[in-house]
Amino acid sequence: MGSFLQTLLFVAFNKVCTAQYFVWYLALLPLALGQLKPTVSKTWLLALGVLWLSTEGLWLFFAYELEFEGRNTFIELFGASTLFFAAHIAIACTFIANYDWHVSAVNDDHRKGAAPKMKMGNEAKESKKCK
Repeated sequence: MGSFLQTLLFVAFNKVCTAQYFVWYLALLPLALGQLKPTVSKTWLLALGVLWLSTEGLWLFFAYELEFEGRNTFIELFGASTLFFAAHIAIACTFIANYDWHVSAVNDDHRKGAAPKMKMGNEAKESKKCK
């Protein structure tokens, strides 16, 4: 979850936006989805996906108009960029609010239990004594 959120927010706050950046966090999305609470609304997650796709499409449309058609779309592009940024923040807030802390705690306990305990000082001496 941490890697996904860190990458998502890095891309959101970056002043350069390319499709390569989306691949960075979309590759981590399945891992992050597995760490959400089971009670999170699938409809809400789908709505966030539609929000992201629509704001990206809007941004790409105005960027295309500016770059390839030579039309003055600076104001529209600024508005689309603001909406696209807001979509990224909405996704980040949803993932943070619905993070399943229990999953993380269970994994930490499992790792602690799997590691052998080392005996220190007097405990090591006492275990060598014959009883």
